[in-house]
Amino acid sequence: MRVQFALALAVIVSACSGGSEEGGSTTGPHPETFTWTAMTPAEGSSIRNTNPVVSFTVSVSSSYLTSIPDVNISWKVNGVSQGTGKSTNLTLNSGSNQVCVEAHGALASDTKCSSYTFTPGVICNISPAHSYSESLEQSLRITYTVSGRELSRVASPDGDCSMESASFFSPTDTVKVVVDREGGGGRKYHPLIARVLPSELSLGLGLVVVPHQSKILNSSEFEGHVVPISLSKADTGGLDHQPFYEMHKVEGTNMYWFTQASHIDFPLPLVFTDPFPAELRDSVMAALEYVKSVTGLDMARPYKLGDPVNPVHQMVFTINDNGCQGAFVGGEPAACGGTYWTPERINFTGCKVTLKHVDQYNSFKGVVAHELTHCLGLGHGCGWSGLQSAECPGLVLEPVYRENDVAYIQLYYRVIALEREFSGRTILSLGESYQGERVLELGLSEQAVTRKGPSIQDQLSRIPIMKSP
Repeated sequence: MRVQFALALAVIVSACSGGSEEGGSTTGPHPETFTWTAMTPAEGSSIRNTNPVVSFTVSVSSSYLTSIPDVNISWKVNGVSQGTGKSTNLTLNSGSNQVCVEAHGALASDTKCSSYTFTPGVICNISPAHSYSESLEQSLRITYTVSGRELSRVASPDGDCSMESASFFSPTDTVKVVVDREGGGGRKYHPLIARVLPSELSLGLGLVVVPHQSKILNSSEFEGHVVPISLSKADTGGLDHQPFYEMHKVEGTNMYWFTQASHIDFPLPLVFTDPFPAELRDSVMAALEYVKSVTGLDMARPYKLGDPVNPVHQMVFTINDNGCQGAFVGGEPAACGGTYWTPERINFTGCKVTLKHVDQYNSFKGVVAHELTHCLGLGHGCGWSGLQSAECPGLVLEPVYRENDVAYIQLYYRVIALEREFSGRTILSLGESYQGERVLELGLSEQAVTRKGPSIQDQLSRIPIMKSP
């Protein structure tokens, strides 16, 4: 029995070790090879950030292990051990850095190294909300004030305002950001003022500047018209009357926020709830065509098979005779309002317009267009007599769009389009331009204005409460 066991063991060892074709001598196991399939940031990258702590990831396998455990992966920066695992945070030095990652396999190990350049600073881009040009028409300087010290640079014509900084911002710093003209002369853009945190700067900044004049395009009635743009109209008593863009005070705070709601999926599938008279359906379709013709925005289309069945993703028209007290031109009951399905009206995807069923409608096209403008994310404004100047003393509520209405609507949607291009960054746009106009152009005090976020709670958590006048 002992002889047989020893013989069997010899056979197993021989099978594992193998033999050479020449002379039959044995060799060791096949060498372990490694495959590095991905590493981020990309090898050789130049990294600019306010924070020297950068997230690194790697993917590696070997001929013996399809996935190498995290405990077997270690990192070094300039020869100093810093982290382990496929994903880790490494602290880079200003200038050149040699980052090496070592993987330990079943029988061997392998090391991959790459050079990275780190520049302490802020990634920044400025885009003008023009209808006709993506380039800046005026030199703009962006200034960061951190604990009393200023860092600044002039943006290039293509809007690059990325800037190197002499030192990192402390996590406890509050950074004031100001964007304004460089040198003398009149302003072509509204200045921008914001207060941000270093953590927000580390995401990079996307700045949308609002021009002092906006050109209307793709409009059947106002093509080529140039309209002055104001975000805050101050009267002799120092009060603000929003000329168009809806702004709300957050209950229990001195914080204000711009609605900045917009549809992502225009045109929306159009739905009429029963009972909705056929003749009024035709009038609604005519009003939708009017909005498209004058503003250039195609808001709704006929519902078709396969469209969303949930009304929060539809354009819904409904009739309500019970307690519906909306009024329009001449005080004749006509509309109950355009309502939004999501509570804060931010990033909503559907809209509901409720009409009062009466025999005669005074300026029905204007009624529907007014409510559809609410569906665009815009409220009432007291800057001029127009389609949205409801409840404004001394102004006329018009039954049709005026050129100011259209200019502000189109500008609003250009701002929104640019914000989407800056997705993932900290975005400064309408609210911060409103602040800049108040302080630097009208000589008023700062007013707390929140930035766009997925919820009011998120917005409140991202910016300190400032004293409101």
